[in-house]
Amino acid sequence: MKLFLHIGLPKCGSTTIQEFIISNRESLGARGIFVPTSFGWGHQKLSIGYRNEISPIKRTIYSDEGGEFNRLEKKAAFLTQLRTELTSTKAHHSMCLISDEGMGSLTKDCIEELSDDLAEFFEEVNILVYLRRQIDLIVSGYSTRLRSNDETKDIERLVENYHMKPDGLLDFYQIVEKWCSVVQTWPYTYSTVQNSVEEI
Repeated sequence: MKLFLHIGLPKCGSTTIQEFIISNRESLGARGIFVPTSFGWGHQKLSIGYRNEISPIKRTIYSDEGGEFNRLEKKAAFLTQLRTELTSTKAHHSMCLISDEGMGSLTKDCIEELSDDLAEFFEEVNILVYLRRQIDLIVSGYSTRLRSNDETKDIERLVENYHMKPDGLLDFYQIVEKWCSVVQTWPYTYSTVQNSVEEI
């Protein structure tokens, strides 16, 4: 079975892509494309299992009752769920589609760990990453903050926060390069997708 793993990036249309995937899960299945339910909506549980550091909010959501978060235990549980799903569906599907925008910010070590784990389930892994101009990404992020009650209303401070992130959200080369060094990666821009849709 081939895997197509969409890794975002955040503010690059991931929610729209995920809504389409979830709402068309049965139609995709009829075409031989399996969409797992193991990782929840947006499949974000998958990347949680490969992060040494997660936000306080996600730590609260995914921690056990005692408040402890053990990523290796979480990863093992998520992969067990995936194994169960795939065991019952591999005979009916040739491809699997997973979308988790949190994957884009994984470190290279974590990507290698993920690649090794996925090799148990898939003969081939292809990475899809959707990019947009950084200025558009910043405007989208700022717009989201204005609609929420986020205290960061200063766009200059927002840009500074993006640059200070260890995952380098605005450094597309760094993100794509680390994924390409481990697995086959296909970057898409808005114009690429738009042209493909127009051709269809």
